[in-house]
Amino acid sequence: MTTRDEMIAEIKREVIPALRALGFKGSIPHLHRVSDDGHIDLITFQFASAGGSFVIEIGFADPERKNVYIDKDTPPNKLRISQTTVRRRVGAEDEKSDYWFAFEGKRPFGITGTPQTLAAAARDLIQLQAVPWWDAKRTDSR
Repeated sequence: MTTRDEMIAEIKREVIPALRALGFKGSIPHLHRVSDDGHIDLITFQFASAGGSFVIEIGFADPERKNVYIDKDTPPNKLRISQTTVRRRVGAEDEKSDYWFAFEGKRPFGITGTPQTLAAAARDLIQLQAVPWWDAKRTDSR
């Protein structure tokens, strides 16, 4: 049986260095990066309360904080995706879809695997899906 701690350790080993290379700061579960123009990219790792799976949510705050609906003056390192109106789950088809990374059991939407395969998939999906999404949101908010 894989534990949440084992999954977090693998995320720290495989995914966090890739996020640091992209300029993200913070620690699990919440990381952020601020661009020169004040746009903030957000990412969070949310584990299921029942255990065995997690989602990766991405969000943003435009410089004017139009995408932030509560506590708009929150500093970047304290800003949370739950404060934003537009967000997405990494791996999902669109902003309304779901996607889970399951290391125990199965989920109807997403993938199942070992901590190593899930962390590698998460790292790749962040590069392939999250980075272009953040770039598009940055461009859209100008």
